Amino acid sequence: MPDLPQLAAEVEKIVRDALVAHLSARLALNVIPHRVWVDGEAEAVRVLGDVQVESKREFRVLIIDFAGFSDTDAGCDDNPVYKLNYALKLSVSKVDARGDGSSSTDTFAWLVLELRDRCLPTLEVRHLAGYEQLTLERLRQTSNSFGRDEEDTTIFGHHATFQLSVEVHPSERS
Repeated sequence: MPDLPQLAAEVEKIVRDALVAHLSARLALNVIPHRVWVDGEAEAVRVLGDVQVESKREFRVLIIDFAGFSDTDAGCDDNPVYKLNYALKLSVSKVDARGDGSSSTDTFAWLVLELRDRCLPTLEVRHLAGYEQLTLERLRQTSNSFGRDEEDTTIFGHHATFQLSVEVHPSERS
């Protein structure tokens, strides 16, 4: 088991990179580890990436944004166990029925539920990036909407926001 760095900012970077790797595995979407602002389709393709389905452009993106921390009562006063909190936003562009009968609603539902499954604290994924000190907590969906995302991506389609926390048991200070 590797040791965590002493600096919380270095730990946060390890956690965010691990979340990107973990959540992008097996999912047909682009995972971005920071907030974005997109203005226009050309920039959307450059920043968000796109998926070609039946020669049509579709956008499927998950943004992972650091949302802060919270100390717990565990650990000692000068080195408490803490949680790193993340806001996640999933956006899937609207697509009417495809040739196979599926639609963007099917894709959105699959991605939401797959994200849920990827964040269940099973033995396989309970600890991130091989660190026993990094414990993944359950994903919580906080909103769901359909329309234009004016806040980040400008994608017209399905959107969901989530909260995810990772509990950090810091290494003992020397």
